[in-house]
Amino acid sequence: MIHRELYDVDLKIKIKGYLIRLFSVAVTETLFVGYSQRELAKLLHISPNTIRSYNKELTEKGYILELENGLFLTCPGFRPIEKLTEASKTILAQYHQLLIISIDNYNNSHTDILSIKTITIDDLKKLNLDRSTRIYAYYYINDFSNVKNINGLALFLETGVPYKSLPNKESDDSIIVL
Repeated sequence: MIHRELYDVDLKIKIKGYLIRLFSVAVTETLFVGYSQRELAKLLHISPNTIRSYNKELTEKGYILELENGLFLTCPGFRPIEKLTEASKTILAQYHQLLIISIDNYNNSHTDILSIKTITIDDLKKLNLDRSTRIYAYYYINDFSNVKNINGLALFLETGVPYKSLPNKESDDSIIVL
């Protein structure tokens, strides 16, 4: 995910755009770009000399690390996308359905029409939502951009207990949601 911290990075717009394009070709769930400069030139449609100069500037400022077999993005504002567990997908889908049903119920009894695609935080006040569905709706409206652990959010919505980081020995897959 790309976060607001990227706005504070002191770089030219073209180089920020190049960084975003690098992030888009990074290996899924990591910040590693496993392409050579020549392969990046073909993939991103940028000349190899431009890539070389951008990489040099980004390396000097410490925003990327050049490795033997690719690049590693260290720029603030980039976070790897977490993999959703099956339990989390199910929980989030249930809350999405509850939000859609609440919007439909509101539309049936009121003249102003709400849509799931255009709903705002002010519109949430009009809906009769329970606490967990309201929390889900808030994050949904913001595209889950400020969620650091999506699996933890799903667990919190289901149990009502704030999620704490697990020790390194355990994974999210070891949590069983009843």
